[in-house]
Amino acid sequence: AVAFKATVANGSLAGGATTLGVAAGSVEGTPVTVTRTSGTTETVTVDIDLSTQPSLPTPHQGYEFVRATSGLPAGILSAVGNNAPVFDPATAEREVPENSAAGTNVGAVIPEATDADSGDTLTYSLEGTDARSFAFNASTRQITTRENVTYNYEAKSSYSVRVKASDGTDSATLAVTIRLTDVLEQSARPAKPRLSPVRGSTTSLAARWTRPGLNGGPAITGYDVQYREAPAGGWMEWPHDDATVTTTITGLTAGGSYQARVRAKNGERDSEWSEASEAVVPSAAITPTVAAVSVTSVPELERDTYGRGETIRFTVEFNEKVVVAGRPHFTFSLGNRGAARRVDAAYESGSGMAALVFAYTVREGDEDDNGIFLMDGGRFDDRDGPVALAGGAITAVEGGAAADLSWSGGGTERGHKVDGSRALEGAAPTVVGRLKVTSWPVRGGAAYGVGDTIVFTLTFSEKVRVKGQPQPALVFELGGEEREARYHGLSDTDYEAGSPAPAPRSEAVKLHFEYRVGAGDRDDDGVSVGADAVRPGGATIRSAVTGFDADLSHAAVAPDPDHRVAAGTATEPAGPGVTIIDAKGNPLAGHRLVIPEGGQGRYGLKLNTRPAHPVHLKAIMSDGDEDLAVLPSFTQPSIAPGAWGAPRWVDIAAADDADSVDGERVFLHRVHSKDPAYNDLLLPDVVVVEADDDPKESGP
Repeated sequence: AVAFKATVANGSLAGGATTLGVAAGSVEGTPVTVTRTSGTTETVTVDIDLSTQPSLPTPHQGYEFVRATSGLPAGILSAVGNNAPVFDPATAEREVPENSAAGTNVGAVIPEATDADSGDTLTYSLEGTDARSFAFNASTRQITTRENVTYNYEAKSSYSVRVKASDGTDSATLAVTIRLTDVLEQSARPAKPRLSPVRGSTTSLAARWTRPGLNGGPAITGYDVQYREAPAGGWMEWPHDDATVTTTITGLTAGGSYQARVRAKNGERDSEWSEASEAVVPSAAITPTVAAVSVTSVPELERDTYGRGETIRFTVEFNEKVVVAGRPHFTFSLGNRGAARRVDAAYESGSGMAALVFAYTVREGDEDDNGIFLMDGGRFDDRDGPVALAGGAITAVEGGAAADLSWSGGGTERGHKVDGSRALEGAAPTVVGRLKVTSWPVRGGAAYGVGDTIVFTLTFSEKVRVKGQPQPALVFELGGEEREARYHGLSDTDYEAGSPAPAPRSEAVKLHFEYRVGAGDRDDDGVSVGADAVRPGGATIRSAVTGFDADLSHAAVAPDPDHRVAAGTATEPAGPGVTIIDAKGNPLAGHRLVIPEGGQGRYGLKLNTRPAHPVHLKAIMSDGDEDLAVLPSFTQPSIAPGAWGAPRWVDIAAADDADSVDGERVFLHRVHSKDPAYNDLLLPDVVVVEADDDPKESGP
């Protein structure tokens, strides 16, 4: 039910009622009779209190009070409600100088609102479009500037806010326009310019400088340029009427030495003159200068966003062809506000051309929602542009003059945002080109002989890591039968079997597999590999950048007569080397040794020729089945030249355990000697398998 308090003057409501009401579920109340006080002729007035009207469901719009008898005197009904506060006038303007510090008063206090209801207490607050840009004291009604807000007339000259006055029931607002007053601001001082010779001229010098950073004032509209004969000649004006940061000073004296200086103009107050440049003598030598810097890659994760694993490429264009020595890098800013950091993109290509390319691969944790930021020379203390030589050099192809790496420009590249938490679907390392056989027969003939090693190499589109046991293998075909080449390691270069191995890498683009030719192996057409022949085993092969599993698919490799395998039994290899043999003295087939659980096995390392100096052998156990261990009989034996024909045996024991799982362990080998023919020889790994004889567990 809805009830309104009713007060009757010169009369009363029937039944002594004090309220008028509408029952729940009804749309109108029951009529109430109003009786004039006996003995009076004064007008009867009913005052109805509307100050606390309950909300109504739609479509009801409000309340209406009517008289049932039109003949009653006018004014028998009246409504007693709340009077809203009033601002008069309803608008106001305030001013404050630009660049004002926090806590500065923004003009006079706001005038009080009026309220016809005596006793109402008014409260004030600040609201509106730009309310967050100012502070407001509700007690004094004073608007002030606030911390962490820059008031720059050139960027925003006026603000709109509202001051609200409320009596707890109704309110009024005062629209306030806050205008910034312009303050004459001096341009920031440019760094000293750089002078460089002009091609083919002995009377001209090219001047180049970096645009100074903005200091909150107006944008730079131009520069004044002066030059003089060094070291103490009088400064002379050189006309320069625009905002570009290069000019060519002509009409100089051949053989003279000159300096230049510049100052920035912003239409309000010129900067101080820059420091004078280094003195330079005009000559016909060519100095490469940076003509342009740009981001030349295209994001793929989204139209304007790079994902994890994508490469951002930067191109630095010169006015001349340049040669790169060493590994220079390109520095840019990456990160959201408050978390931006400087990142180096590595030099990728372009030496000998007029454009150099630098590349950076997006990693986990990289994030920039606004776009990466290109930094010009004004952002660095140790250089005049984003390119750092890092101990290297960038010089002209013609004449060898060092490049001028100064650059003025930069800014946020909004079309090049970064989200390292996401990656392209399927953005995994892939095999580049085809799987290759990268070894050659060591006998000098056209076929591999017993004891020769065949090396297979896969090259990926990016660096990968291999982790876990058992290690991967590659299945290939030799003489119509399947053989297994064991994983040998990662590198960034190819190599031939028998040659010193490239430096091992924990991450690299090339994955190598090896197979040692055994007695009876023969393939007159050449070895071949089927498509998708890599078997990961228990290992993972993943991107070193994104962590995504590599796509191991590759095309088949047809038989190649350059990689034929000769028939034969174990024969003495022709050149220096180490042959891995079984317990009977024959080459260990497939470099694989199977030992029954609880038993022992052995393989041997045998020199092929007499060395000039002692040869030191070492067998290293990789991670794997810990039930397999080398017996103390083999540590790191040395083979003297006089005993070169006797093999050194690696004895291995397989522990008897309670599980029913076959395990394996890979044994690596190292060879060292003062004899160059035997130093750092590349030997194949030996895979030792424990054949478990415990009953296999049955399935559920």
